[in-house]
Amino acid sequence: MTVLTTGQKASSSRELYGIEIVRVKAPAFPRSMLANLLISLRLFFKALFLPKTDIIVTKTDPPLFVFFGYLLSIFKRAKHVHWSQDLYPDILPALNYKTSGSVYRLMDKLVTRALKKSALVVTIGNCMRHNVIKKGISPEKVKIIPNWYDSVLDKPANTPEQGELPTKFRVLYAGNMGRAHPYDTILDAAEILFENDQDIEFLFVGSTSRLHALAKERARRGLDNIRFLP
Repeated sequence: MTVLTTGQKASSSRELYGIEIVRVKAPAFPRSMLANLLISLRLFFKALFLPKTDIIVTKTDPPLFVFFGYLLSIFKRAKHVHWSQDLYPDILPALNYKTSGSVYRLMDKLVTRALKKSALVVTIGNCMRHNVIKKGISPEKVKIIPNWYDSVLDKPANTPEQGELPTKFRVLYAGNMGRAHPYDTILDAAEILFENDQDIEFLFVGSTSRLHALAKERARRGLDNIRFLP
């Protein structure tokens, strides 16, 4: 198994738990569709020269990379599985990205073609599965794998650099803090609980585009029951 991803520095190969990891240089948070397209092209050409494989699995980011995965499956004569975490370009209008109608229709056509040609499309829930099927994808090849914690994979984490956290009831938000994620409900709940129960803490773990805005809102409301960790 080979994982092709991005990083601050390019690396030809690194093995971790028996998995080969190959990185291309790219910014952590690209700020435009053009930047995402350039990252997709770098990943695509890097993948072209990797050894042949039986199955190609594409993730949602960078946006529209599903189409490049479809092209790779043709060149490498491999099955293509798309593991969808977001629906592009459908999500762009919801996030108020300004995209011309013709560009949007072209992106939608490319994504839909790639999904129809894939051997399997993995979605994270029933709503996403329904919207993928609405694009004309065969229901038989649209499956659901929820993004939930699997206790079977649990191993005690050794993170001495964080120190010992005090014993509290903790609400954990771990991962991407992106534009599509609604935080007002969480902040309102933290504010209500801060006034009534000091033994409940909200812990955000991650470092992404909305972190600064969340930290600013925490300070504005004076919510000492919210903590941030990298």
